[in-house]
Amino acid sequence: MALEKWQSLIDEMKGMPAGPKGGMLKAMPVEFWQEVKDNFDTLADMGKAIGIDRQIVGKYLDLNGIPYSQSHTAGAFRGREELLKAIDEEIASMGVGYAPVHLDKDKDWAIMPDVHGYNVDMKWFRRFLAVSKHFGITNLLGAGDFHDFAALSVFADKTRGLMPSLMDEISVTTKLEQLLAEQFTGDTYMLISNHEIRLAKMLRHELQIEWLFEKLFPQARWVDCDHIYIGGKNDIVVVHPDRAWLNSYNLADDYARANECDVLMAHAHVWHFGYARNGHRIGCIGGLFNPEAPGMRYSWRNLPRCKMQQGFVIYKDGNLLPFGEGFVDWGAYGCETDSVTAD
Repeated sequence: MALEKWQSLIDEMKGMPAGPKGGMLKAMPVEFWQEVKDNFDTLADMGKAIGIDRQIVGKYLDLNGIPYSQSHTAGAFRGREELLKAIDEEIASMGVGYAPVHLDKDKDWAIMPDVHGYNVDMKWFRRFLAVSKHFGITNLLGAGDFHDFAALSVFADKTRGLMPSLMDEISVTTKLEQLLAEQFTGDTYMLISNHEIRLAKMLRHELQIEWLFEKLFPQARWVDCDHIYIGGKNDIVVVHPDRAWLNSYNLADDYARANECDVLMAHAHVWHFGYARNGHRIGCIGGLFNPEAPGMRYSWRNLPRCKMQQGFVIYKDGNLLPFGEGFVDWGAYGCETDSVTAD
């Protein structure tokens, strides 16, 4: 019988909470993991037998130095290198080359994190404009979620009456775009991220996403990708991941170490700035929205450990300048100096 020697430990582990279960998994000897791999065909089957996710199985096989082939993943879970190789092969077979967007690192950039449209905090939006103007910056990089479109969420039935209509949303973001277009007369790039794609999915059978956003903000180049570089791939990457992370700072750290670059991460709605374990600069750059807006409280209701914080970053003369509450003299930039509240 497969894993008979270990069955009592497995049964005990299945009933444990995540923390103690993780401790037991770490304590399992190499012999256990070798037997798991030898008795089942796929990572999914291994996980079902033990009571853990297939990704966790792969993690512990790797940690214990037990090799497994692509056939074990059955297309359900692949390592990063294998996945990237498969994508490259597919692109090559199509005769298409992906060219990532690299911004001129000799230019100055105002980096605008999450605005979330109707949920914008105008005091913070004005701060962003004022600081950018103070430094004479005319080039804008929007780091994603400029729009919100929360009313299109699959969970919107729980928040009826709290969210604006689609037309109200567009009327607000259009006015914000006009303000940006008046000040940022240089290069403008905007990441299309998860909230914009909500609307795109609804309209995709009628409109191309690029056409839609060019109509709303014709001065901007909208980038349908989750990241954009300032300089080369080992300089600075501004990234907007496709889902929320409780461990956003660790994610930025992992990205910096894996790609040997500085990382500025939007989307997490957390403001933090520091250094990765390999010495690269990393930052979670907050947002320009009102954390107390109904849509914001709704979207983060299941993530109580994250404290949403406002903030932004300026790239000036090759340096990253962080702006957050508590250490900036906003009056020096012509901004309101009282505590931040939504208008």
